[in-house]
Amino acid sequence: MINNNAKNREPLRRMAASIRSVFFLSLAVNAYEVYTLVSRPIEVPQGFSVAIGILGTALIWQFGKELRAEKKSALSYWLAAVLASMIRWMFIDATFDLNIFSILLLSLSIILTVRMMIWTRNGLLT
Repeated sequence: MINNNAKNREPLRRMAASIRSVFFLSLAVNAYEVYTLVSRPIEVPQGFSVAIGILGTALIWQFGKELRAEKKSALSYWLAAVLASMIRWMFIDATFDLNIFSILLLSLSIILTVRMMIWTRNGLLT
């Protein structure tokens, strides 16, 4: 007989495993952004953008660590990472445009946030 609690935790573990690849992808993007920032004349908004990107990568790392440990603080790190990315996207880079891509990204962040809130409510994140 399969333990129902272990069955409920499987999506949580899969998400935690996928966050690791997201972290390394974000790290590669940040390395490229720092390289282009150093090789060109520095502009203040670009510097802020890179700094927020590095902050976002650190938040993704902490989010993944807390999610693997199944702690409630993972939700806080997730919300902080989403907030930092939205601030960068809308205000610093000023590249927000309502199109299918942005609708998909916003929907994905909302779906993942609701999913984590359900996990917290059901006691999977302690």
